Amino acid sequence: GIFHQAEFRRDTDINGVNDTQDDWDGDGLTNLEEYMWRFDPWNYDTDGDGIIDSKENKTGLRRTPVYSDSDGDLMP
Repeated sequence: GIFHQAEFRRDTDINGVNDTQDDWDGDGLTNLEEYMWRFDPWNYDTDGDGIIDSKENKTGLRRTPVYSDSDGDLMP
């Protein structure tokens, strides 16, 4: 798996960027940051609440349905 340390330190997709520094889902967090915060590096909105992972991380919100963004204004 990707989070095996030996794999994670390599460039497994051959794009010239170490996989820890890639942002596979395009949410503004590196794969390493996603791993450390327990987000899914393949899904920009890990918990499906309408707030992208980087916004949740930056604002201190965490993955919980209580913080659902039902109107799309990036505010819970």
